[in-house]
Amino acid sequence: MRMVTIAIATILAMGQVPRADQEVLLIPQGFTGDIYILFRVPSGQPPAREGAARLYRIPPGGILATQELPNSGMSPVWKFWYESTQGERQPLGRIWTSAVRRTPENEAASAVEVFYPRHGRQQGTTQTPCDVEYDTYFIGTRAQAMNHDPFSGPRKLHDFLKTTSPCG
Repeated sequence: MRMVTIAIATILAMGQVPRADQEVLLIPQGFTGDIYILFRVPSGQPPAREGAARLYRIPPGGILATQELPNSGMSPVWKFWYESTQGERQPLGRIWTSAVRRTPENEAASAVEVFYPRHGRQQGTTQTPCDVEYDTYFIGTRAQAMNHDPFSGPRKLHDFLKTTSPCG
């Protein structure tokens, strides 16, 4: 009986957590690789909206610094688009939240998809004296995701932070 009570209390408590804002991510046509959205950067892009959704226009290098606060709440609805230089949009495929199994079907899949959405924080260092909070994704085919170097994204972020201060 105690376990049932705990389960019901947990479900009720979860119902009180607000839903996260919807997000629209516009990625340069043809881009593949790691994407970062850095939050609370005073010199970053001002918050942008498309209807009720947060709008993130990712620059060609794959790292967007924004003044926007992190998206809090449960289950954001993501819409990922490739955007051409003329503003035409093409939706990206499936969003993968877990590992891609190495199968012939996955090796051959040619659609560009979204992999491993996650939220992170890097503590301040001598080089970057403030904490950096970010969302990150990998954009590519399934074969690219399976062969992706897990350290390439953190290196990319490190290199960006060497030349751009998120602290204001």
